[in-house]
Parts: sequence; structure tokens; C-alpha cells
Amino acid sequence: MKRVFLLLVIALVILAVLLGPSALAYVNTQGPLPGGVTLSGMTPTGADLEEVARNLHAAFQEPVAVNYDDQRIILRPDDVDFEVDVNAMVAEAVPYGEGLGYWRPFLGEVFDRPVTPVDIPLKYSYSQEKLAGWLQSVADEYDKEARPPYGVALAPGVPFTSTFMFQAGQPGLELEFNMSGERVLQALSSPTDRRADLMLVEVPPPDPDIKELQKLVEARADRFPGWVSVFIQQVGADTEAISDPEIAFAGMSTMKIPIMLELYRSVLDEPPDVETTKLLTETLGLSGNFTANLLLRLIGGGAVGSEWQGVEKVTATLRELGLKNTFMATPYDTESLPRTYSTPANSRTDVSTNPDTHMQTTAKDLALILEWIV
Repeated sequence: MKRVFLLLVIALVILAVLLGPSALAYVNTQGPLPGGVTLSGMTPTGADLEEVARNLHAAFQEPVAVNYDDQRIILRPDDVDFEVDVNAMVAEAVPYGEGLGYWRPFLGEVFDRPVTPVDIPLKYSYSQEKLAGWLQSVADEYDKEARPPYGVALAPGVPFTSTFMFQAGQPGLELEFNMSGERVLQALSSPTDRRADLMLVEVPPPDPDIKELQKLVEARADRFPGWVSVFIQQVGADTEAISDPEIAFAGMSTMKIPIMLELYRSVLDEPPDVETTKLLTETLGLSGNFTANLLLRLIGGGAVGSEWQGVEKVTATLRELGLKNTFMATPYDTESLPRTYSTPANSRTDVSTNPDTHMQTTAKDLALILEWIV
């Protein structure tokens, strides 16, 4: 028994001789918290727990660089009342350095059994209201409003182009608050990566305003030596672009549109047959006057000479629709004129295009007819 005890003592002495210097060096290099313990990813530094707390606090008081597109904005933690509870974090770490826990890193090194690292999670508070307010101030200053396309007027003396010129619209940028708030909070909570890229949403340009088209029409009308009458109706909307839209002018082939309208309204209960389709195709596609008169005959009842009744029915329907400036007094290619119509447009004294007395219309009336068809 004495021999066993003696061997044990000898072993302990040998162990002390071998490990003593390493243990002493371990004690001399240990800080207030044991190795393997980190505070929100940071290795604690400082001669005592108070200094550890101060250093931890200082790390999270560094400003955050916030990027809005190519603009850099500095956010200080105090701006949003961001505060780390360093005392609570240090207090949670202290027990890992007491008793056997103090020697765990040393023993792990001796026996080549590294200890499992321990990270104390960040404990913090902040003002959601102030963070939201700060983000709103950033949005107010840096958000870019989307710009719609706009018309480009020709410079004086520049010849007209075949089409109007428009400048493409520009997309806008808007701050996305929820994701941006999360990114800022993540940067405030990091001891090393103090940078946040705000989440931005591209806003597509709005649809062009028809008033831009009206400006171009008016600019071109001002340089035109004759009379200009324009009425543009945006289908499905109450927006218009106009330039003196109620000037009477000769209806001519444009009146074939009301003829088609009346044919479908009063004659065709079913899709047109082959012969009627041919008449419509030649009238509208080839601007045929003869076939237009045949369609007027169908509208008037079908007998020879009933195209005159067809003319009256077309005009009557236009009046029922509220179109007071459009009429047909005769079929096409007819020299006789039993009567004509007086309209608000052809009664104007400030402008006259000397319109054909057989059939007349205006830009506005035609545009409304086309909109109803669409």
C-alpha cells in the first residue's frame, strides 16, 4: 500500500514538474474571462471586467456607413437609441471562468481536446420609432421620382419630322423600409462589419401623359400655314388631346366609317354573308365609292334608289348619337343636291375650309365614332 502511495506521489511530482511552467504561463496570460469565451463574436480584451465592458461598449458605438445607391450616409447608434447591455453580457460570461471552468482551456490543450467555444449573444435595445424616422428622412432626401416620357419640341427653323419626338421616361428609386431596417440593424449589431446597403426598389416610368402629345400637336399647328383640327381620344379613358377639333371639313371617304356602323346597327343581325363582306372590303379597304353606295342601298331597304334613304338613316343615327357636325346629304358621286345641313361647325364665322356640302364631319366626331367602335 505504501508502495502504491509512493508511486502516486512520484507521478504527481513528475506531472507538476512537467506541467508547472505551462500552468504558470497559462495563469499569467489569462484575462478576466477564460479563453474560448467570446462576446458576440468578439474576443474580450481588458485587464479586468470593467475594461472588458468598456471595450465592448466602444466597439458597438462606432458609426455605421449606410449606402443609398451611390450615396454614403453616416448613422450613429445614438441616433436610434441603439444600446448594448454590456454588463449583462459580461455577467453571463463570468461563470465560464469560475472553478474547473477556469482550467478547461488549459486542460483541453494538455490532452489535445480543444474545448467547445462559447459565444455570449448580443443583448441590445433600440428605438423602432427613431429607426423608422431616420429611414423616412433618408427616403425623403434621396428617393428619386420616376419621370414619364415627354415630348421634344422642334427648335425654330428645324423642318418637321414624319413623327413626333419623345424623350424616354426615367425610372425612379424608392427605399424599401422593412428590408432596409433589417440591414441597418444587422450592421449596428456587428462589431466588425459596420456597413449596410439599403434595399432599393426601382419604380418604372409612368405612362406618357396625353397632354404631352397635345403640346407637340399645338406646336406643329402653330407653324402650319393652313387650318389644323385635331382630336385624340385615349380609348377607355377620359383624357383628350385637342387642337380646334370642331372645324368642318369634307367628309369624303371618312364617311364610309359611319356607313359601316349603320349597316351593322340596322341591317346585319348575323355576320355578313360573302357578298356583303366583299362590299365592305372594297368600301373600306379600297375606298370604293360605288360599293359604298351599294351599302347605302342595303341600309335604305335594298331597292334601286333606296341609297338616298340610306343616307338619311346614317345622318339620323349620327344625330341620335349626339354628333351634330357630321352628315351625308347625298350618296357618293352625286351632283344633285336636294338639300344640305347647317351645323355648328359649318356655321362658324372665324374659320372655314369650304367643306363639301354633300357630306361633312369634324375631327372630334370621327374620333368619337372610332372610340365607340373600339
